[in-house]
Amino acid sequence: MIIIRLFVTFVILLLSVISAQTIAITGEGRFVILFEDGTWKYDEGRATIATESPEISKPTVSDFSIVSSSYKWDNGRFRIIGEIKNIGDKPAGVQVEAIARDASGKIVDSVKFWPNSTNNISPGQSVGIGYTVTRDKRAKRIGLKKISVTKW
Repeated sequence: MIIIRLFVTFVILLLSVISAQTIAITGEGRFVILFEDGTWKYDEGRATIATESPEISKPTVSDFSIVSSSYKWDNGRFRIIGEIKNIGDKPAGVQVEAIARDASGKIVDSVKFWPNSTNNISPGQSVGIGYTVTRDKRAKRIGLKKISVTKW
């Protein structure tokens, strides 16, 4: 019987290394595997493990709206200035790409950044954007697009 328990414990630990982020022990002494994608959650109060559908629970770029954007030269730096808002129902961070173009529309420079750093933007909240895109004097305009979302 003890060999079976040791074998089961070994298998659980092995699975956690292969496919999980963390293995936890509950207050009742149960093993719980918490997967990297966050689809398994342990409810300590109910002593149950519940799943969430990642397609439903994960925020997307459509949960964010670029409220405004403009550009200007400031002390030799071509900067994007604007505002982005979380119009979704989940707190998350959004990554944007600013693309500087010359007068003929050719790309001069581009930069990807997180306007709110590694902090989530709460539903309904807006954050300011102020970021240097280039110092290249050929730049005449900047476009801004949402490229990815993460939950910090």
